[in-house]
Amino acid sequence: MVFWTLNAVFSVVKTVTSVQEEGIDGRKGSMYPVEDQVTDTGVMAALYALLVLIEGGLWVWKARLGRDIMVEKPRERESVGSMRLV
Repeated sequence: MVFWTLNAVFSVVKTVTSVQEEGIDGRKGSMYPVEDQVTDTGVMAALYALLVLIEGGLWVWKARLGRDIMVEKPRERESVGSMRLV
């Protein structure tokens, strides 16, 4: 989860820095204008944030599932005649 969080933070920083350094209209005649770079890094930041939420949710879900299994009471044994049922 740390990996996705750091990537999201770095993508946001890269997006903000690109806009501040060159402006949204910078590199207009180039093959990769700033506007496209801002869009690309913004989408990457959003996807990384989504991955953080998904992995965090899975982490919480697994932790709760593990705790529920440990709290579960053992089943009682019943006997019918000479046979024991578990």
